[in-house]
Amino acid sequence: MTRVVACIDGSRAASAVCDYAAWASHRLQAPVTLFHVLDQERYPAETDLAGTIGLGSREHRMEELAELDQKRSKLALEQGHHMLNAAEERVSSHGVADVIKRQRHGDLTDSLLAIEHETRLLVMGLHGETSTDRDAGVRWLRHRLQGRGTAGQQPGVPGFPAAPGDDWSGHQRPLGAA
Repeated sequence: MTRVVACIDGSRAASAVCDYAAWASHRLQAPVTLFHVLDQERYPAETDLAGTIGLGSREHRMEELAELDQKRSKLALEQGHHMLNAAEERVSSHGVADVIKRQRHGDLTDSLLAIEHETRLLVMGLHGETSTDRDAGVRWLRHRLQGRGTAGQQPGVPGFPAAPGDDWSGHQRPLGAA
């Protein structure tokens, strides 16, 4: 079964992503997957200290840094669960009953490609929680997915795959969406 996949992060756009995903879920009669990816570089699942062990205080400092990295990753994982729970409440409040939550460590593009076979529509904000560039997300997605789409192209949105047969003509924005 294909799903509407909503990429959730801590950005201001997360609530609009939820609203659009709920709207699309009703329109397409498809369930929703709320998807959060912890960037592997920013929040590594494990810290690799191979080759960095030194003598005395340097070894102790490396162990302290590894512990801090682990604590930071654990906090980011917990924060991701809270974001997904809040997103589930928002989507459910729009009447969507079939919602699953998924959280992964890794690269966003690789994570999205891993679930491509179950994705009917991808909903994400223009930029992530740490970006100040409003168009960074669009440029990044076009660059990373260029040539990888197997479906047709949606008219007026060059570079973005669309499922064959999807008719978006005459669509209306969901209430409260910008």
